[in-house]
Amino acid sequence: MEQIVAEQRVDIDRILGKIEKTLNFHRIKIIPNDGSYIESAVLVPLILRGDGLRIVFTHRTNELPHHRGQISFPGGKVDPGDKGLLDTVFREVQEEIGIGRDSIRILGRLDDELTRVSNFLIHPFVGGLWGDPPFFLNKDEVQRIIEVPLSFFLKESPKELSFAYEGITLQVQAYEFEGIVIWGATFRILSKFLSLILGLL
Repeated sequence: MEQIVAEQRVDIDRILGKIEKTLNFHRIKIIPNDGSYIESAVLVPLILRGDGLRIVFTHRTNELPHHRGQISFPGGKVDPGDKGLLDTVFREVQEEIGIGRDSIRILGRLDDELTRVSNFLIHPFVGGLWGDPPFFLNKDEVQRIIEVPLSFFLKESPKELSFAYEGITLQVQAYEFEGIVIWGATFRILSKFLSLILGLL
């Protein structure tokens, strides 16, 4: 058993190392904030399972003031007490899904992204989750955790989907996986990440 764990650690170190190197060479597109946007930060979490690397998403509750019921990455608004964007990421990930900063290896940062209705300026980071950390959900914010194999995104193309959201029919580019729809800012962040690592794995 110890040998299997050691082999898995070497495997994830190798994979995450490739991603980290690629992200470090990427020139980040920064969106300046003139005060019009709400600053926020999210984590694109990667975890190694038996079937390979997966991306972790959260399914937001319907009680939240923004982006109710959507599929998202863990994260949230920058608080005045946060010492920086990574501090926001670590705090929000701990609050939403119960993963502490000691279990997260930050690999790099992606381009800034804007939400098109709620005026959030999102600063996305990519991180690997060590080992098999247990998830503890904040039920006020997160309905469930969704893990999607990275191989799915590398094989499948986005679709043009039409669906109802909060009384409005939306026509969006999205990924659809086992009945869940990944769209909006989450889709755009994900797409930029995938374009950077395509061919690495």
